[in-house]
Amino acid sequence: MKAELGGSVDRATRTEARQRTLYAIGRLVIEGRQRVCTVRNVSDNGIGIELDRPLALGTRLEIEMRGLPLTPAEVCWVNGTRAGLALHRGAIGATTPRSNFTLRSPRFRFTREIGLRSAVEEAPARAIDVALGGVKLSAPIFAPPGTSVVASLDGQLEIRARVCWHLPHAFGLRFAVPLSARQLTALLERTAQEEMAE
Repeated sequence: MKAELGGSVDRATRTEARQRTLYAIGRLVIEGRQRVCTVRNVSDNGIGIELDRPLALGTRLEIEMRGLPLTPAEVCWVNGTRAGLALHRGAIGATTPRSNFTLRSPRFRFTREIGLRSAVEEAPARAIDVALGGVKLSAPIFAPPGTSVVASLDGQLEIRARVCWHLPHAFGLRFAVPLSARQLTALLERTAQEEMAE
């Protein structure tokens, strides 16, 4: 699965068939920074992705997605905003222990103060991580499970949510409407810019 930068995939060099085509969210970690990608297809030794900005051929990174824990990979072909990743840990499924499978969509580090507002109360809370469908917050719990809230994730994004679980040290909100990949990308980029400015 190799091609020149900006070229198309040389199908003659592909040594394995794609296992499945899907559109799932993936989490890339490149030099310690997170990026959101859409996983387009999966084969035994590679993953086809699409993201908002092109990657450079040869970039070393890690990828996490539903069914795959954080795994080292390298960009082996690029075609615009699409790229192919060669995995460093061998085949997906055949060599990945079931105990290591990520049974949920990846969560992205998101440590910041956010605002919560219910029908009777307004308060800040400390976010721990975020995904398309919700956000995890540190305790104390803002309101009991089932409570409807509006979460102000940053100065530009407010979203309706519901308290869906709580533990002694944390609680979770499920968004009424999941974030889009574009919204999640923009939120993480704004947060990273704020962290660099501090």
